[in-house]
Amino acid sequence: MTKIKKVWLGIFLAILVLPEILWSTIGNLLYPFFVPAKGGSYPELRPNFLMNTGNKNLWAYIIGIQFLGILAATVVWFLARKSISSKTLFWIVFVLMALLTLFMFIAFYFQLTFRPNLVW
Repeated sequence: MTKIKKVWLGIFLAILVLPEILWSTIGNLLYPFFVPAKGGSYPELRPNFLMNTGNKNLWAYIIGIQFLGILAATVVWFLARKSISSKTLFWIVFVLMALLTLFMFIAFYFQLTFRPNLVW
């Protein structure tokens, strides 16, 4: 893999990982689907400013940026397939990145669908 592709892959992966570390955006979005409600409300993984009702649009933008980051990282990884010596490693990483891209798309779709007001 060329140096420029490594740099772009790192940038695109950072676009996904940095917001996830800071705010747990995807974890907080999908957590209520896997945990039963107690007392009529779902617990949050960790309270953060994105979970406030006034910041739902900002949350959608951040998840959208994360989705674009993992999508671009998957494309860069796929374009570098000829320069990766281990084909097994390439396919394992590619399948995991493709699944994460699909997962991010679903999370982005949920965020856009379940918001009460859509303001662009």
